[in-house]
Amino acid sequence: MPSIRPDSPLSDAARELRFTTRLSVGLAAMLLLASFASAKGWLPPELGAVVLPLFVASALFAVWFGIKTHKRALVDREIQSDRAMIVAIAAQLGRQDDASLERIQSKGGPVGEAAAMILQGRAEKRRGQQ
Repeated sequence: MPSIRPDSPLSDAARELRFTTRLSVGLAAMLLLASFASAKGWLPPELGAVVLPLFVASALFAVWFGIKTHKRALVDREIQSDRAMIVAIAAQLGRQDDASLERIQSKGGPVGEAAAMILQGRAEKRRGQQ
């Protein structure tokens, strides 16, 4: 499914969930309108007995999909934030020598991951110069 906003920070999975949520809300609105029309006598009353439970079900699905969308968006933001943090740390660690970076890498965590990226980049650069 193509993105409506190319600069959207949401992943494709979160966008699809958001689209499904909106579809569920639209269906729930149409079913509520049909239920109201049935109660007013504009549609057969038998239809209201069928449409009202369908409205409740679609409204519950909309809420469920909305919650899933929100959780997915939070996970996407956390991943994006982690990546930005690693890049910022890597920028600071770029001034360190290889021995210091190897020591930092052995400690692990986001700082160790950034140090590993810098060491890998330096090794690739050395191989390219040979």
